[in-house]
Amino acid sequence: MLKKYLLLIVCFQLFPSVFLAQSPLNVFTEENYGGNTQSYEIFTIYKDLGTFDNNIKSFKLRQGYMATFATSSDGTGYSRVFRADDSDLEVATMPAYLQGTVSFIRVMALNDFVTKKGWAGWVADEVSAVNATWRYDWSAGGAGNATLEYVPIKQNLNWPSFGEIESKPNVTHVLGYNEPDRPDQSNISLETVIANWKYYMQSGLRLGAPAYSDPYNGLWGFMGEAEANNLRVDFIPIHSYWSRDQQDWSWRLDDVWNAFHRPIWITEWNNGANWTNEAWPSGNRLATDANVQKQLTDITYILNILESKPYVERYSIYNWVEDCRAMILIINDCWKSNNPDWQNYEWLKTAPVISTWVDDCGENTKVLTPAGVYYRDHASAKAFNPSSEYVPTWNPLKENLTFTVSEDFQSVTINWDGNNGELVNKYIVQRKSGFSWVTIYESTDYTILKTTPQPMPAQTTEYRIRVIGKDNTETSQNTFFTVKSIAEAPDDLSGQAISAKKISLNWSAVTNADAYNIKRSATSGGSFETVAAYVTDLSYLDTGLEPETTYYYKISSFNTGGESPDSSPEIMIKTMTLTAPDEITNVLVGSGDAQVKMKWDVIEDSQYEILRSESQVGPFESVVITNFEVPEYTDLTVVNGTTYYYKVRAFNEAGQTPDSEVMISTPNLGQHTYFNFNENSGTNPFDQWGIHSANLLATAGWNDGKEGSGILLNGSSSSYVDIEDGIIQDLTDFTISVWVQLGAASNWSRIFDFGTGSNVNMFLTPQNGGTGTYRFAIKNGGAEEQINTSVSPVVGAWTHVAITMEGSLGIMYIDGVEVGRKEDFSLNPSSLGHTTQNYIGKSQYPDPYLNATVDEFRIYNRALNPSEVESLKSKTLHVDYENLKSLGVYKFYTSNQSLFALNSSRVNANYQLYSISGQLLSQGKMNVNETVNLGYYRVGIYIVKVIDSLGEVSTVKVLVK
Repeated sequence: MLKKYLLLIVCFQLFPSVFLAQSPLNVFTEENYGGNTQSYEIFTIYKDLGTFDNNIKSFKLRQGYMATFATSSDGTGYSRVFRADDSDLEVATMPAYLQGTVSFIRVMALNDFVTKKGWAGWVADEVSAVNATWRYDWSAGGAGNATLEYVPIKQNLNWPSFGEIESKPNVTHVLGYNEPDRPDQSNISLETVIANWKYYMQSGLRLGAPAYSDPYNGLWGFMGEAEANNLRVDFIPIHSYWSRDQQDWSWRLDDVWNAFHRPIWITEWNNGANWTNEAWPSGNRLATDANVQKQLTDITYILNILESKPYVERYSIYNWVEDCRAMILIINDCWKSNNPDWQNYEWLKTAPVISTWVDDCGENTKVLTPAGVYYRDHASAKAFNPSSEYVPTWNPLKENLTFTVSEDFQSVTINWDGNNGELVNKYIVQRKSGFSWVTIYESTDYTILKTTPQPMPAQTTEYRIRVIGKDNTETSQNTFFTVKSIAEAPDDLSGQAISAKKISLNWSAVTNADAYNIKRSATSGGSFETVAAYVTDLSYLDTGLEPETTYYYKISSFNTGGESPDSSPEIMIKTMTLTAPDEITNVLVGSGDAQVKMKWDVIEDSQYEILRSESQVGPFESVVITNFEVPEYTDLTVVNGTTYYYKVRAFNEAGQTPDSEVMISTPNLGQHTYFNFNENSGTNPFDQWGIHSANLLATAGWNDGKEGSGILLNGSSSSYVDIEDGIIQDLTDFTISVWVQLGAASNWSRIFDFGTGSNVNMFLTPQNGGTGTYRFAIKNGGAEEQINTSVSPVVGAWTHVAITMEGSLGIMYIDGVEVGRKEDFSLNPSSLGHTTQNYIGKSQYPDPYLNATVDEFRIYNRALNPSEVESLKSKTLHVDYENLKSLGVYKFYTSNQSLFALNSSRVNANYQLYSISGQLLSQGKMNVNETVNLGYYRVGIYIVKVIDSLGEVSTVKVLVK
């Protein structure tokens, strides 16, 4: 059965157009219908109430509707369904848990013709033949009409979908899972049922529990968990194939009612079934006169019980449990062969005919049995009975207490989870003192989930939190805060000088120690000062020291009980001699949007000076001096479209390095990340715009790319690209562009997936498991927001895919053509925060890994327009082909499709390599008399642009073969 939290549902009776001028529901911001007012129409699920959110104090509901209110905007929390069946319903003061807490409303129309009597099945002439006023069919694909209500069921965990259920306009109830205790039915564990009940609550419908194969096979367990977790269950569907006497039927129904005090729906039932072993007069299960008479007698007393019990709200008989129990039978040659004495069945001679037709079994005649006639003619009471209605309750959830100890171990803060959200009047935190409880903190602000810092207790102390609900119902939870005995100091403190200004210290963990204090002295046996307090690691790096100087160290342990004595003996370590820094190596430069990022290898005990010019030959001016050993710099004073030239030098008191080679950068609008994957070797592809780090996992390799080389991912669990944390955290508008050549297509494989797990991510899949087409999705704890397409993946061909987002508009392009869009995105990459699992080729879920070659992966910090997306396939370099020349001082040759260059000129140079169509493929340095590997490329013609250190620019056309 489905459960839902307080959703406002108003059900419209039989007049779908009469009330357009007057809304079925009006809410008010003050009690007694005062203050501001707002109306709500039927069917729509209202999740954003604007100024009325947490501000509704009274309401009026018109006759013929039902309304559900929930305290959480997704329909969860405390919820209650209100019905106005026989007259208008006016509530001058909202119940305690809804007073000023409503964040979700749904209104639906009621059907006032519905009686208790229904039918389990989907054949229209059978439903009408028994005069049923409602039906269900183990799915959600049916529909009602002016005299018949249809009730959907979430038959299984995966079907039908809640989207299908919520979209049905004339539905007011939903049934939970069908027989989750049986392996041949929904077969769902109790834990999974409870975990998924929130989706029922989000529908805004009246909710029924799961229907177990027999209520004694799981109902008590479900209801216990549901009530413990404050999950709304409005009625109890049961299956009852009880081949028992009248008193037993009555007792069993009373037992369910007395246990849960909710209306009962008997959605499958009969007088026994093919698996029960009661005796039948004819000694068989055929529709003999004697057997059908027994069924008529038994059905008569069962129906009388069902109609007499006010808490039985609905029942729908199951017809297909052997002929002897049938309400309706189909008489044909196949049936006659199983009933050799059929011509002597007296009841059949006068049986009312429902319909006839001809098929492989000959002429078919569908008839009512005597029990079916009684079922048809038996008067049934109105289904809903206010005297049996269940009003949901809320028991404040227990809060789990944890403790945070201050860094100096002088105070402790008590924390709790806030499981109750806004549904509390007060939190009270108390400390045990002798045999009494002393209040140390209380608050009526449900958003504050911790106490003010409390003095550190001198001994193990018991605390408790009392949670006072909106109706002043109370729960409490106790816990102990343990004060530990003082730990010993580590006895193996050791260390070594790693430079002229740094000493590294290490030690082993000590039992009961929570932290350590590092102490230092300039003389042996001298005064030791604490240089690092409350260190929780087992190592410490002491910096800012003097060269060639001896230092002395001790260590102590710390915990909630206090500090240990210092370790003994002291240890002595001398720092190294300061030397001038070595040459700077591995300088990287990225050309971003209005910024230039630089990184290089760290040099011990040194600072760095960055110099910049707008000419390769200078003059160069100093733009910044970094702190010690900070091997990176971001220049935010640049202008897009301007080319800048940089040098870096390292220095300390002992001297400085020569300037690095000149590095070139041209920042441009929108540039954030660009992996062209033209290295064709190694495991760390270079980001030319943002110099974000990336790592190829073990079996990720290299292959021919769209231009040059690309990344080959083979679909195994160790074949993907891992990109550094936080790469998208600052993006709101964006474009992600990529070329991909699929080796195989698998449902839910990822071209990229950036996130921190299955609840927070954004991804692109070439084949979603629902429609087998491209999909982009973004999620932050709630439902996915998606761009869906009708384009299926093509294996073996290069495909260009781009996703753009500007404000709430997201668009997907494939090969430059728009294939899907969503105009109401509420999420963007920055919504996901600092993502720590950023992959090319891997999912946050246990989905298949990507089997493809990936190339030219770009991220822009803006949404490119359609013509810009199209141009990504062929960025144009404006080359004067008449002036192309092969300079003798630059010698180019190929080996195994790798391009090499020898600079035999007198000056160093930088190069940029382009495809024949003008797309930049790689760039780097060409030092004098050095042979440089420019990368691996497909056979073809390429253009190399060379800029020497004197500013001379040359271009040369080369052939890779």
